[in-house]
Amino acid sequence: MNNQISVNFLKPYKSQKMSKLIHIFVLTMLILNMSTFGVFFVTWPALACHGHITIIKDTGGVNSPDFVFSATGPEAPSGFSLAGGESVYFGYVQGGTYTVTETEANNWDLTDIICSGDSNAVIDLGVKKVTIDLDNNEQVVCTFYNIKDQHDDCIDELGNDYFTVAKWEWSGFAYQLETSTADPSYTTNVSGSAQTANWTSDPAIAAAISKEGVSGNHVHPGGTSGTINKAGQNDISHVSLCGGPYCGDGHVDAGEDCDDGNNVDGDGCSATCEIETPEPYCGDGNLDNGEECDDGNNVDGDGCNADCTLPYCGDGNLDNGEECDGLAGVGPHQICLFDCTLIDTTYCGDNIKQTPNSEGTGGPLNDGYEECDGQDGVPVNYSCDNECSLVYIPFCGDGNLDNGEECDDGNNQDGDGCSANCTWQGELIVKKIVVGGTATSSDWLMDISQIYSFPGSLDGTSQLVVQGMYQVTESGGPADYNLTYSGDCGNTGLVSVGTTSPAICILTNTYDPAPFCGDGNLDPGEECDDGNNQDGDDCSANRTIDPFCGDGSLDPGEECDDGNNEDGDGCDATCTIEPFCGDGTKDPGEECDDGNNDDNDGCSAKCTIEENDPIIIKA
Repeated sequence: MNNQISVNFLKPYKSQKMSKLIHIFVLTMLILNMSTFGVFFVTWPALACHGHITIIKDTGGVNSPDFVFSATGPEAPSGFSLAGGESVYFGYVQGGTYTVTETEANNWDLTDIICSGDSNAVIDLGVKKVTIDLDNNEQVVCTFYNIKDQHDDCIDELGNDYFTVAKWEWSGFAYQLETSTADPSYTTNVSGSAQTANWTSDPAIAAAISKEGVSGNHVHPGGTSGTINKAGQNDISHVSLCGGPYCGDGHVDAGEDCDDGNNVDGDGCSATCEIETPEPYCGDGNLDNGEECDDGNNVDGDGCNADCTLPYCGDGNLDNGEECDGLAGVGPHQICLFDCTLIDTTYCGDNIKQTPNSEGTGGPLNDGYEECDGQDGVPVNYSCDNECSLVYIPFCGDGNLDNGEECDDGNNQDGDGCSANCTWQGELIVKKIVVGGTATSSDWLMDISQIYSFPGSLDGTSQLVVQGMYQVTESGGPADYNLTYSGDCGNTGLVSVGTTSPAICILTNTYDPAPFCGDGNLDPGEECDDGNNQDGDDCSANRTIDPFCGDGSLDPGEECDDGNNEDGDGCDATCTIEPFCGDGTKDPGEECDDGNNDDNDGCSAKCTIEENDPIIIKA
């Protein structure tokens, strides 16, 4: 659930500066309390759609009580008060009709109301009111002018710089406040009797005046409280408490030599606002007893020290002409000499190897002797510590078995049992076997994980490698050879090398040429293969049989081809047609030939005349 608060940031206060300060405080408090009250939405008024009203109180420069005002309007305050010379500002308020009315103040007369910025303002002095027709973006300023009437006891007795804070009247059994005279900025009270009046005021008043019948007015000292006893035969009828200048109000008024805001002696201004002769002190500009100098301040380095002594080398103050004095002006790694001049010291950490340096701290004995400083004097595989001593840095190949090393043989070479990164090496033997053909083992180049490369060898090539997994491959060599793996590298060439026993990887290349026409083997797709690539020998160079009489195919130049080379079957051994019974031609040895090999048609299947055939007549 969200709590939305719309804040108008410019409510009326007696000055615009105070208004802005209060608004900043309100906004800050809203933000700080977000976590307590949920999410706040602070709405700034639409500045361009609002107007401004300023009310000024003018009493002609005469001190006055606060005048009470009431106001009406869309965003008017319920009320406010102003003393002479003060003003109130209604900033960024909604346009509309506003009224501002002054409440009558005792002994003060409203003489005029003058407004600027609103030509439609209506002024009614009879009821002490102004009516303002405020438009958007309009800035209206109205001044209420008041003068003191001639019936104020405080002014009559004390002068125009004074005013009545409150007037109390004896009613016969108690003192009662005349509310029309009360200044709301003072809290007052009068009690007692017609013979003795006890009064209090917060803040303090300048004076109290008692009215005692025909004996007239009597002035009494001010302050925050007091007692008034009647002066003559007549009782006290009124007590007027007067505001205005007084000794201790912080303002030098007429008749005062000084006013330091209190009524205390011994602080330069006495309780009666008279200047007291001060005690001499260092810094008063006077050369008093016990002072070597006094330049009117308490600052070192200006020719006279803060304790009013003359500067000298060794007084601990950095004076003109001195580079240093004691610790004054001395930076890190500097020394101040007896003549107040600086020298730079040498020290461990200045990146220069010194033996010794000025400040010591050069090793375990703190004697200033440095083996190194920064990078100065540091050989390879050493560092320089913060005491300027060399510190050895272990490394692989130094011959010492350091943390993280499996071995260290004093070098950074592989192939000697301890690798260049100080791990144990295992033995890997690679053998090359060639089966068939004319190739030899050295025709191939062996490769171990693209690290080691060497020609193949039937006897095997040994390599010392860091234990781990390796891939053995080969390159080069003639064609028509198939590769197979065996030994410790399985059938993929991947081999694990340890340090306990050698790993053996065997690569076998078997001659296996691809089939071809002329190899003497009848391969798929061949009709024949006579072991050569020549035509005209019954098997062509492209693995097909040459046409021939008797192949069952009627080739060019043949009259017939019955798939054999026999005579007497209608196609002789030279593939020419032979006469035959049934060819329709009476050949030698035939009695007849009716073109078929059917019986009972007058000419038998053997081409002899059948006797019963009436059609056939023997010749």
